[in-house]
Amino acid sequence: MLGLAQKLFKEKNGQVKQPVKQWPLLDQFMIKEALSHVDYALADHLLRRVDCLDEAVAALICHMSLAMREGHLCVKVENGQVLPDPEVLWNKESLLTEKELSQLNTLILLGAQRVPDQLMSAIEVESHAFVGKPLCRFHNLFYFQRYWLAESHAIHHFARIAETTPSLKWNVEQMNRSVADLTHTKKLLPEQAEAVMCSLDRCLTIVCGGPGTGKTYTAGQMIRLFWDAMTPGQKGTCSIALAAPTGKAAANLQQSLGNAFKDLFGFKALTAKTLHALLGLNGKGKRKEGVSKLLTADIILVDECSMIDVQLMGKLLESVKLGARLILLGDPYQLPPVEMGSFFADMIKDTKGSPAFLKTCLRAELKELADFAEAINTGNQEKAFEILSQGSGVSRLPWMTVGSDTTGVFDKMLKHVTPFFPVLFNPAFSMKQQLEQFNRFRVLSPLKKGQMGVDRLNQEFFRHFAAAHIKHHDVVVPIMLTSSDGRLEMFNGEVGVLVLRAGNREGSFVYPREGDYAIFSSKDGSCRTMPALLLPKYEYAYCMTVHKSQGSEFEQVLLLMPEGSQCFGREVLYTAVTRARKKLEICSSDAILNKTIAFRKERLSRI
Repeated sequence: MLGLAQKLFKEKNGQVKQPVKQWPLLDQFMIKEALSHVDYALADHLLRRVDCLDEAVAALICHMSLAMREGHLCVKVENGQVLPDPEVLWNKESLLTEKELSQLNTLILLGAQRVPDQLMSAIEVESHAFVGKPLCRFHNLFYFQRYWLAESHAIHHFARIAETTPSLKWNVEQMNRSVADLTHTKKLLPEQAEAVMCSLDRCLTIVCGGPGTGKTYTAGQMIRLFWDAMTPGQKGTCSIALAAPTGKAAANLQQSLGNAFKDLFGFKALTAKTLHALLGLNGKGKRKEGVSKLLTADIILVDECSMIDVQLMGKLLESVKLGARLILLGDPYQLPPVEMGSFFADMIKDTKGSPAFLKTCLRAELKELADFAEAINTGNQEKAFEILSQGSGVSRLPWMTVGSDTTGVFDKMLKHVTPFFPVLFNPAFSMKQQLEQFNRFRVLSPLKKGQMGVDRLNQEFFRHFAAAHIKHHDVVVPIMLTSSDGRLEMFNGEVGVLVLRAGNREGSFVYPREGDYAIFSSKDGSCRTMPALLLPKYEYAYCMTVHKSQGSEFEQVLLLMPEGSQCFGREVLYTAVTRARKKLEICSSDAILNKTIAFRKERLSRI
């Protein structure tokens, strides 16, 4: 099957054509593998449509394409500077000389002035109206049409909700007294009480904070106060929706708020859904036939909002009916979404968002982890290494150094993690106990591919722990779903345990047989089983990428930071640290840690 670059290079006679060879500098970068075929091909494709082969414009388009694949929504050209920095995007492997980088920067700046009118819409006034050309320029920002439209759509509905008066109103004096009582009895901290008070007369409420700061608890108290302040008539018609981006996060939200609302009449039936399920979207993010754009809910609470990309956030915001209340919870310092943009962090920067920040960590066991996370988030390398040197809740494992032998590292790691990973199925354990065995510990890595990437490590772990025993024993294996099945209510990102029956099986991935089954948590806190043959696609989960660990917490985390991890910036380290409830161990060199903490990888947008 041809890739995109090959398709774009394909001639009418079916042959794959070569680059145009009219762009000397870009051709040179292609040879050095600093520029990929897909970016080069896109520039070639767009410029041929308007009969233009200007290398400067091609360089701009290539830079935009590179930036988009890194999650940026746009490219900024201002005062002789290009953002994101071409050196960061083009020179990851240090393949380019200073002269080449200077030439590239000059070429991109020139290209920004010479884009043909047939190719680009110049937009002077903020608008979410449709534009028909493949490129858009808004003052000094350059967009591909798709991302301009997605961001404009989200911004429009964000402003609409923020500027609307809530339809549900209640006695403010009564609410003030209730909040004061909760503060006096220490059921709400002052910062939590302030977050609740900010929500009384707004349609949009944003609550930010790290793990253990009580975001979900505060939102629960907020909704409880709303409910108590309603008239009987309002209670009879009020509809409340709970949602999160992934199945795991939705299950966590369900369990947290299920406990908070179990004594309130009418709340027992509240069910947290994935955002796709709430909005009626299919796996490709398209709204299913017959599903209304508007939700009927009067109060919508969404958790883990930092994981929501700009297109999904736009669909969520447009679904909020006029006058409904939207409560968004999240940690803006975590890794941005896997897809485009970081709109939750953008909303917090906008004055219309007026976010409430919760800063007090309420879990004593998280104090050292919280201090370490704060040091990372502020770029304080000295403080971070000081905490690491104390070797208590946060510590170093000095296996991995620059240029070290990965085989030796893996052998040491294997010896270290063996006590934490159960292998044999224990019939005396309940389903919940089988699950909890694997929730105590997890290995995390920023990298999916490579010698120390998640894919290879999971293969090696499976071979060592499960494959070595499965011939004579039933074994248990941690898994993560990588696709969804709405009919089975199983969603991408859910983590469970696979029970494989004894028998002759070989390979680094064992396909399920009749009799194998999986155990997953249910939203009510219980467990459910599923025949393994019915499962959606899954992967082993001894080791998880830091991205996919978002929404999960483990008692203890082993974080691997091999060469290349620093490219993700301090957000990857912060996110990994905040997955641990009690203890964090880091396997990395000083150089990689220093580079990671020093680099903040912000995504560009017009907010």
